Amino acid sequence: MKKGYTIIIPTMWLFPNSLRDMVSKYDSLSMVKEILIIDNKPSKKIEFNEKKVRVIGIGRNQYVNPSWNFGVKEAKTEKVILANDDITIGNIKNLLKVIEGCLVPGVVIGMDASCYKSGKREWNIIKPKRMTYGFGVFMAMHKTDYKEVPKEFKVWYGDNIQFISNTPIVIAGVKIDTPMAGTTRQLNLRKERIQEKKSFIEYCRNE
Repeated sequence: MKKGYTIIIPTMWLFPNSLRDMVSKYDSLSMVKEILIIDNKPSKKIEFNEKKVRVIGIGRNQYVNPSWNFGVKEAKTEKVILANDDITIGNIKNLLKVIEGCLVPGVVIGMDASCYKSGKREWNIIKPKRMTYGFGVFMAMHKTDYKEVPKEFKVWYGDNIQFISNTPIVIAGVKIDTPMAGTTRQLNLRKERIQEKKSFIEYCRNE
């Protein structure tokens, strides 16, 4: 496998401005070798000029966790980053440098809840006791450490599964603007959320 990172972004194209902005920033980083955009709504697909971008999909919405599974399998690099399509990160270059400095096999790196609050904060690396709010908005790990998310989880708990399957680290103080779960709020997924919560309780019992 190639050294460096593959950025994996599932999308239904509801936040094109944020997506275009971040894809341009990802593309400019030497550590990023490929940007895989998982197309979950082909009728709304937009075009990109960036050379590192590859848009893939199965012709319909496969939801976020199956999209992660799909993207990680397609990735050709040692490390992967699972990124939301509705985020704007203030200093992505520095963030990737921090990630590179502490990402070792067996570790998953996510974001701390402080990243979504207003005001200037000091960056910090923390070992959390429990999963923090917004952890899965931007997650980095070695490809071989990614835990495939079982098929019963389409939208939720994929980040929880990565958190409990590896040693978690969070990065605090990064400025991230996001509507948080912007896509899922626009879909009627109440029944799926209830069912997935039950399935995750059962999953934890069996782990």
